[in-house]
Amino acid sequence: WMKPGDELITDIPAYLTTNTNRRNTAYYVFGSQHVYNASFVKMRDITFSIGIPSEACRRIGVDELRFRAQVANVMLWKANPFGIDPEFQVTDINYTLGRVLPVGQGAITLGLNARF
Repeated sequence: WMKPGDELITDIPAYLTTNTNRRNTAYYVFGSQHVYNASFVKMRDITFSIGIPSEACRRIGVDELRFRAQVANVMLWKANPFGIDPEFQVTDINYTLGRVLPVGQGAITLGLNARF
C-alpha cells in the first residue's frame, strides 16, 4: 500500500511479520476474488435428415436412401470475461487469461444410409 487507507480498498490482506494471525493464507484458498460466473449456453447438436422418395430410390436400385448432416458445438455463449468454456478443462495459464481458445470442439458429420 502506498498511503494510509489503501488497505481499505484492496482484497489482499496485509503482510505483517510481527503478528502472523492477520496474515491468513486461507483467505486466498477460500476467498471468492478469483471465482467467475460459469453461466453458458451451448448449441450442442443440430441434425438435418432427408429421405429420398421411394420412387426415385427404385430407379437407382435401392429400397431406401437417406442423407444426414449434423453439426455439434457450433455456438457457445459464456458469461465470464475471459471466454472460458466451463465444460473445457485446461490448466494452462494462457488459456485462463483468455489467450488460447479450445480447439477441436466443433464437428460436422455427413452420413448416407442406403437399404438394399
